[in-house]
Amino acid sequence: MNPEPAPPDIRDIVPPPELPDVLQIVLMVAWVCFALIAVGGLGFLLLRRMRRQQAPATPTPQPRELALAELDRVREGLDELTPNELGVRVSNVIKEFVHRLYRDPLLFETSEEFLRRLETNATGIIPEQLQTRLENFFASCDSVKYSCVPDARDNALPLLEEARSIVKDDSDALAHG
Repeated sequence: MNPEPAPPDIRDIVPPPELPDVLQIVLMVAWVCFALIAVGGLGFLLLRRMRRQQAPATPTPQPRELALAELDRVREGLDELTPNELGVRVSNVIKEFVHRLYRDPLLFETSEEFLRRLETNATGIIPEQLQTRLENFFASCDSVKYSCVPDARDNALPLLEEARSIVKDDSDALAHG
């Protein structure tokens, strides 16, 4: 008689695999998220760098160039402007010029406030010669802007030339001084 093989020992049975605990799962998900964020960040930086290299840097226009370009635009549209509009536009161009060049709060003041500030105390920022020219310019500008006389247009045209002169002369003084 052939003996039958003995049944396998119960101790040979492999227990079910252990499931990872919650902490291991959370750490694994965190590492995957960190890796995705790092790869995305590197990709963003690389793309940004490539774009900077492709686009040539345009130099920032100087206050003088900006003011002269704006005065040229005013001159081109001269026939369409009333004396009041011309005075306002030219006055704003000079205010922006002085603000950009000297960081003076003139841009945020009326001509009257600026002139009053010049009378009470010098700005300390703007050269005295330019202060005098600005006083005369804004006084002329205000008389054109707020007058209702028929020859206001004839008085407005010299404002444009005076504005160009202020921009050119002041820039020349900065270049030599």
